[in-house]
This record gives sequence, C-alpha cells and structure tokens, in this order.
Amino acid sequence: MNELPLFIIAGIPFGCVYALGACGLVLSYKTSGLLNLAFGAQAYVISLLFYFSYDSHWPFILAFLVWVILFSFLLGVLFDKLLFQKLRHSSVAVKLVGILGLLIALPSIAQGVLGQNSPTIRPFLFSTTSVYFHIFSYPVSGENIQTVTVTLVVVMLLVWLLKYSKIGLTMKAVVESPKLAELNGISSERVSSLAFGISGVLAGLSGVLLAPILHEINSYDLTLLVVAGIAAAACGGFSSLVITFLAALALGIFQEILAGYVPQSFMLSSSIRPSFPFVVLVLALLFNKSLRNIGTLKDPLSEVDPPPKLLLKYYSYKPIRFRAAILAVITVTFFSVSFGGVISGNWKFVLCQGCALGVIFLSITLLTGSTGAVSLCQATFGGFGAFLSSQLTSRFNFPILLSLAIVTVGCFFVGGLIALMGTKLKGLGIALLTLAFALLADNLIFPSTFFANGSTGVYLPRPQLGSINFNSNESWLIFEAIVLALVTILVLIVRSSKIGLEALAVSGSSLGAESIGISYSKNSLIFFSLAAAIAGFGGGLYGITQQNISSQDFNWEFSLLFLVLVIVMGVKSIEGALVAAFSYVIATELLDTYAGNNIGIIISIAVGLLALIWVLDPEGIVERQTRIWRSTYRSVKLRRQKVFVE
Repeated sequence: MNELPLFIIAGIPFGCVYALGACGLVLSYKTSGLLNLAFGAQAYVISLLFYFSYDSHWPFILAFLVWVILFSFLLGVLFDKLLFQKLRHSSVAVKLVGILGLLIALPSIAQGVLGQNSPTIRPFLFSTTSVYFHIFSYPVSGENIQTVTVTLVVVMLLVWLLKYSKIGLTMKAVVESPKLAELNGISSERVSSLAFGISGVLAGLSGVLLAPILHEINSYDLTLLVVAGIAAAACGGFSSLVITFLAALALGIFQEILAGYVPQSFMLSSSIRPSFPFVVLVLALLFNKSLRNIGTLKDPLSEVDPPPKLLLKYYSYKPIRFRAAILAVITVTFFSVSFGGVISGNWKFVLCQGCALGVIFLSITLLTGSTGAVSLCQATFGGFGAFLSSQLTSRFNFPILLSLAIVTVGCFFVGGLIALMGTKLKGLGIALLTLAFALLADNLIFPSTFFANGSTGVYLPRPQLGSINFNSNESWLIFEAIVLALVTILVLIVRSSKIGLEALAVSGSSLGAESIGISYSKNSLIFFSLAAAIAGFGGGLYGITQQNISSQDFNWEFSLLFLVLVIVMGVKSIEGALVAAFSYVIATELLDTYAGNNIGIIISIAVGLLALIWVLDPEGIVERQTRIWRSTYRSVKLRRQKVFVE
C-alpha cells in the first residue's frame, strides 16, 4: 500500500490532460451536436508546430501565443465554418465520414509538411526532470506541476466564461434550443464557431502538455487522447463539465494504479493501462441512459430543421435468379483466368489482395448500406478471422479452409453479441461502441500470444483441395474470385429479401418501422452478425493471401479507412465496395513502387480529402457515375424511339 500515493501522483497529470480534452469535446458537442473525433489529430498538429518552433529558439511566450492560442482557435473556427456547420443536420454516416476525413488526413498533412521526425521536447514552465518538492516523501516533478497548474487555471477560466460572462449565457441559450436562440437574435452558428475555437485551444493545450509526460509526440497516442476524453465525457453524460473533469481525473489515476499493481509477469500487463479508457467508454455507453440518443441535440423546435442528407442511390429490388448467379460466377472466373494468363506474378498477388479486401468491404455495404448503422470495427473482425484460423491450423492441425469456416461462424456470434450489447444504442452510440471494441482488441486481445503471436505475427498456409494446390497466385486468384462472386450474390440476396426491405425501412425511420411491427433490435442483430461473419471470412482470405500477417495488418485505423473508402465510393451499391477494394490495392502497389516511404502519408491525405469533398454532396463516386450513365442511356433510348415513331 505504500506505493499507492505514488501511483495517484503519477496519474494526476494524465487525468488533467484527459480533463482538458473531455471539456473541449463536451463544449463543442453541446453547441453543435457533433462529436469531434478529430480532436486528438488537432492536438497532434498543434503540439508539433509548438515544439518545432520552441526547439528553433522561439521565445516560449511567442510560440505559445501563436500556435496554442491563436492558431488553435482559428483552426477550430475554420473547421466549423468549412465543415462542421454543413454536417449539423446530416445523417450519422455523413457526420462520421466528414470528421473521420479530418482524423485521417490531418496527421499525414502535418508529417508531409513538417517531416516525420519529432522535435525535441523542451521544458517551458518547469524543468520536467527536476523534483521540486515531496508529498508524503514522494517526489513531484516539474512536468506534474506544469500540467496540474495549467489545467486548473484553464478549467477555472472556462467555468468563469460559461457561468458569469455574456458569451457563456449565449452558449447556454444555444444549448437549450438553437432555434429559439435564433429567434431572440443569437446566431447559433457564431456561438458554435466560438465553441469550436475554444475547443481547438483546449486540443492544443492537451497536446502540448501530454508530450512531456510521454517524452515524445506520437500521432497514435494523441489520436487516442480523444477516446479517453470521450470516456470521461460519457461519464458526465456529455453535459456536466464538473462531473466530466472529476471522471477524467479518476480515469488517469486508476490507469496508473492498474499499471502499478498488475504483476509484470502477467501476459497482458503492458496492455492493461492503455485499455482502461476503452473499458470505461463501453460501460458508460451501456449503463448511462442519457447516452442512448447521443449525436442528436434535443431542441424543442427541431421540427423546423431540414431533413438530413441521405446517401443517394437508385434502388431496384428484383429477385435474384439462379441462372443469374451462375452467370456471375462464370463471368468472374473467366476474367480471372484471362487476367491470370496476361498480368505479371506480382499483380496477380495484388488482385488476390483486392478480392480478399472486397469481401471485407462487402460487409460494410451489407451493414451500413442496408441499415444505416456504422461499424468502426470491421477490420477487427477481419483480424479475428485471420488470427484464429491460423491458430486452429497450427495448434490443432485443422485444414485451413475448415478453420476459416469455424472462425466465420464464431465471428457471426461475436457480431451478434456486440449488437445485443448495443440494443438500446443508436447512431453515434453504436459507432462509439464498435470503436471501443476495436481499440480493446488492438490493445488487449491481438497483442497476446494466443492470437497474433505478438509482433512476430502468424503464418497461414494456402489450402489444397484434393489434387488442386493453391500455392500459386494464379490458382489462388481464381479461387478467390469465385468466392468473391458468391459473397456478392449472398449480399444481393440478403438485401433483396424480406429482412433487407425491413432494414431499409428501419434506416429510413426506426420509429416508423417499429410502428408497423418491424423490430429494430432484431434487424440490427441479424445484420451485425452477418456483417461480422463476412468480415471475419474476408480477413481469413486476406491472411491466406499474405500468408504472414501481424496485428498491424488489422489495427483500428484500417477500420476507419475501409469505412471511409466504401462510403465515398458508394456504400449503397455492390460495385462501390468492389471498386473501393481494387482501387485501394492497386493505388497502394503503384505508390509502393514510385513513392517509397511516403506511401502511408499520400494514401491518408488522399482518402481524407476525398471524404471531405464527398461530404458536400453525399453520393458515392461509383453511384453517381452509374446514375449518370443510366440517365444518358435512357435519354438516348428515348430519342431513338422518338425518331423511329416519326
């Protein structure tokens, strides 16, 4: 027990940084209804700019005022004016894609402009290595004093601003009812911009204060700052700053207590601490009733808002005939054989990757395209499919295809379990629940020896069916193409069936669907389970294609990237998912050849910018072109008929 005060003292700085982030998230959320998942990316950019300037011998006061105060504020206002105000009345999918576009693009843009080397972390208020005094014989370093002092000053200023200033009163009015505030001459858009500006300053402060504690500026750690902030804000119901502050402080302290008391010999000892905020977020989402409608502001005059932008798509539900299914498989096989005989071996491997990712992407089409629900853990299910298939094959000598079949069934039930956990959640709540699950898997499950064998990774052999061996990329491409065609047909059948039509009704209006006897919970359970099974199956195929894989091949960032790609290309259409998959692997191969080490930066910036452009007109690229081609074809056909009649 003598070590407990030391762990508490060590956890207070983390809790203070979490508190700043959580307060910034609550402030912007309450005035706009948007949960800024790009908050941590903003913190990363500001901390880089500040420490690069400070390391270049700028005076501390000048660097702090220019980057942490002025630039952070203007950046927050700019994002609100250009993006967030356009998202306010949009659907959950549109909101998430726009914000995820920022989250994906911002760190890569910063690395592209400032370089990938981190600046030196120099102390500014207090020496981070010096011990200034002791509490109960425990040392208190300069970084502790620095973080706690700045946090207390900022929180007191924030409380004064919100409680006693005119700005705070206008913010309260907008929180109560944006439309009613407008009728009284208060511009809700200006108040929202001000809130995002202040939130941007808090993001900058969080990043600058967290860097000395971690002794580095890391985009991963600073991006995950937002999850700890969301967990604390969720404990306060995204409304009370006092409860949010105390929850964040407790979160930081309990993290350090867990890290200190878990034995180092324990297999997952290094994963307990970073996983704790994700566990808290899951528990808050499940047990805090005020979070069931998170993502929507309750305005008494909300009926005057325009309807949210829909993901446009021309629907044609026709029965899928058996002959059409056979024709699809034959066509895909024919093209696979043709490509297999023409292209080089390396490109055969790339197309194999595209087929496997196409299966994972189809799971997003099935879930989000049919129900409107957003899952941020589809790559995680892919990881389950790959890692568990490898373990069943290596440990129990199961044939690889049998292992894949067993794991696919297992993913079906895991997806159903997540759907059952989120039965009372809708929209953004489901997205946060799946994000927490993906982060838990990355930090707690995948690092274990049983799953991904740590950083070493696992091996998946190519299958053999009788005398047919799939060791060559050409034969494996033909097999995967047939499988991709069959999965495509399965998705089409499900979407054209009764449950598919019910899902369409639920996505249009869950309340209206419930009124005619369609169960939202049942529908969500079916589609989450099917999507998880398909993603797990696709992950297994991808692992067999690669043969050697590690946890980095299925981390949580890939789930975000895959979702954005599919939605931008066209989440309502099968062709959108397939074009997204093959475009991604082909672009990756070309960039790997010609761009070298900058491949990750270029892809992230491109995907992020595509997402931001798409937000302005939420219709998938493939869907738009298909609609234009159909319209052109019909016009030409009508003209020909007119000429023939005349």
